[in-house]
Amino acid sequence: MPTLYVWGAQGTKLGRTAATNTAEFVDAAYRFEVFDNAGHWLPEEAANRVNPLMLAHLSAHS
Repeated sequence: MPTLYVWGAQGTKLGRTAATNTAEFVDAAYRFEVFDNAGHWLPEEAANRVNPLMLAHLSAHS
């Protein structure tokens, strides 16, 4: 399954190593996007960046 992983660097529940290593478990197109100035609630904190990424991902893989 094509995967878009958006990760907020200011989040406290999942560290960068765990987020980065997720790619090892995906056997399809994979994109990892880091939001340096955001935490766990990315759709609320960075909607202006998340929404275009999601729409592009869905368009590319539908």
